[in-house]
Amino acid sequence: MIQQASERALARGIGLTQVLGCVRDFRRSNTTTPVVLMGYANPVERYDQTHGAGRFIRDAAEAGVDGLLVVDYPPEECVQFSADLQAAGLDLTLLRPSVIFGAQDRFLNTFAQLQQLAPFMPLAFGAARFQPVWVGDVAAAIATALERPDTAGQVFECAGPREATLSELVRLSGLWAGVLLCIAAIAAPAAIFIAFSAVTSTVRASTISLPAAAVPMRASVVLVCSL
Repeated sequence: MIQQASERALARGIGLTQVLGCVRDFRRSNTTTPVVLMGYANPVERYDQTHGAGRFIRDAAEAGVDGLLVVDYPPEECVQFSADLQAAGLDLTLLRPSVIFGAQDRFLNTFAQLQQLAPFMPLAFGAARFQPVWVGDVAAAIATALERPDTAGQVFECAGPREATLSELVRLSGLWAGVLLCIAAIAAPAAIFIAFSAVTSTVRASTISLPAAAVPMRASVVLVCSL
């Protein structure tokens, strides 16, 4: 859902510079409502590459942003970024979802479509384990993080109740598509060459949530804006 929102925004010439401009305009008439930017880490990193190191934090603080909610930043890779945000008076909340599924997802649906085109299914990293989570639950978790000030500065795992290997998920996607194929385990380079480097690049490591870190999946929905 974030990827699709980003694609629509870019198609209309809207980037992070324009988003910060919207925040500035909003702050002219409202100085009290919290503004949290939600999205991926890449636009932030690209902004600094274009405008200079540390520029995003300075511009976001100047525009009136209160915090960020990022869904793809490993905590160990953003220690300094988090510290710099905090020094500027901005909060950072990290959400780490496992594989997300839904009516228009690009993971299980991709495997389902591939199985309708081939007599067998080549698959690498079939033993990787996941806890697939429904897109509606991820949206609810994001809304909870936006609504509750006590989530600022924390890292939340977001995963479904059941673990499954990639092979099991591929079989299920085929079953739901009305296809039952033989799944052939092959070496990663061959899998990438055959069909779907974009897909296999997301499954090289298992994504299993620790039960104690699971995010409650009940929340009302309040989304502010997207990076």
